[in-house]
Amino acid sequence: MKKLFSCILAILILTFSVVPCFAEEEKTTTSASLSISASSTAVNVGDTIKLTVKVSEGLGTIDFSVKYSSECFSYDGDASGGTFVNYEPSSGTAGTFSCRAYENESGAGGTVSTITLKVNKVPTGNGTTISVTATGYDNERNKVTVSGSSVTIKCAHKTTEKKVVKPTCTTDGKSGDQCKDCGEFLNATILPASHTFGQWTSNSN
Repeated sequence: MKKLFSCILAILILTFSVVPCFAEEEKTTTSASLSISASSTAVNVGDTIKLTVKVSEGLGTIDFSVKYSSECFSYDGDASGGTFVNYEPSSGTAGTFSCRAYENESGAGGTVSTITLKVNKVPTGNGTTISVTATGYDNERNKVTVSGSSVTIKCAHKTTEKKVVKPTCTTDGKSGDQCKDCGEFLNATILPASHTFGQWTSNSN
């Protein structure tokens, strides 16, 4: 009877010691995602915007880069989001902010960084894109595929004026409110191109 009890106990111990191993293998991360958001997506000259970079769970280390238009924006500071113990921004060329963050033993997701940019010139047309890309590793130093993200920043059209652009023989004209900062017409009426004829003249001798 004691032998039977010992065998059953041994089987139970073996079973419960194996299960956690399988559970841990199922949690292996092969991909993660980054997101970037802006405190404002419509800006004026002189504004500052804060970019928040967040990561999904599963990463112990991340190397990321934020790319922006150096014509429109200039770097104005950054801060760690606290998800990773170590946070090491590196100086880069204008238009790029690069950083390495590591020692995230729990692999939890969250904010990696907050970057502040100053608006020197408003974007024109459909706006300008700010993007973030990264490479990442889990806590076993296995490489993890990390998808990037982007956000579009446009002009806020703070000041407008009534403007008419006359049509020509070959190009349309416009009539409406034109933004003084980026030159875009708002609620514009198209004035079709057309020929403007003068008075008739006679070529007879």
